[in-house]
Amino acid sequence: MPLTKALLCVLGKASAREEESQLRQAGFATAVLRWEELVGRTQDWMQLSEILDDPAVQAWVMVGEPEAFGPDVLSMTSLLALSLLRETQPGMAFVLHGQGPMPALPPLMRHAKVCPAHAPFAAQLMAARFRPGATLATPFPVRAVLSPLIGLWLEIAPADGRQEGFTIGALEAEISAFGVGPRGAVPQKSRLDHPVSGIQGTMNDIPFSACAARNAIGENEACYCKVEGIPRGVFLGDYLPETAQDGEVELIPFAIDR
Repeated sequence: MPLTKALLCVLGKASAREEESQLRQAGFATAVLRWEELVGRTQDWMQLSEILDDPAVQAWVMVGEPEAFGPDVLSMTSLLALSLLRETQPGMAFVLHGQGPMPALPPLMRHAKVCPAHAPFAAQLMAARFRPGATLATPFPVRAVLSPLIGLWLEIAPADGRQEGFTIGALEAEISAFGVGPRGAVPQKSRLDHPVSGIQGTMNDIPFSACAARNAIGENEACYCKVEGIPRGVFLGDYLPETAQDGEVELIPFAIDR
């Protein structure tokens, strides 16, 4: 019988000895890593996508002081969740040390538990294995393609299976390249119809970078955008809507400021 695994990520200077002990006592084979050791080396955090995609990893735990769960951390955890190809998400918990407000999770990550220190989270995660796993609900299909070699790409498709022209934007990040191709892999070549890049604006006072083209996207196709930085969210709309707040775009937030 394969081992049931857990990934324990420790933020800042927090000690996670108790959390590691809880997980091991609950029956998880537990790997522990320091979050800063990954994010301090450019795109190394993206390696976690392959680890978390292993169906044997049934628990993913983040431990730290409340202030450690800032927008970048929430965005990276959201992107990692969006990158997984497995049928359901691993059970997830944010365990908070010290005093401070609970992190406000974006709707995408509402399946995660937010627990104070010393809470019996590990037993709850083990018990959750015997219930249907969580899936991510988004207003349109989106997948994060994460690779330390090629960086962050977003695969985005229309909600109803087809769209005549599109605008895609990333909040607090830059879109440096984009194209259209079959779903499942970043295309090596792409032909764009009336492409527009370098669009800049704000949404809810948050700056964004956007791109657009008149290509019709079919049900087996998607737009692929290369994103520089850690985006706070992504939106999809019609080809060059007049504003990003006129009801013509759908937004998926990756992080919410407290």
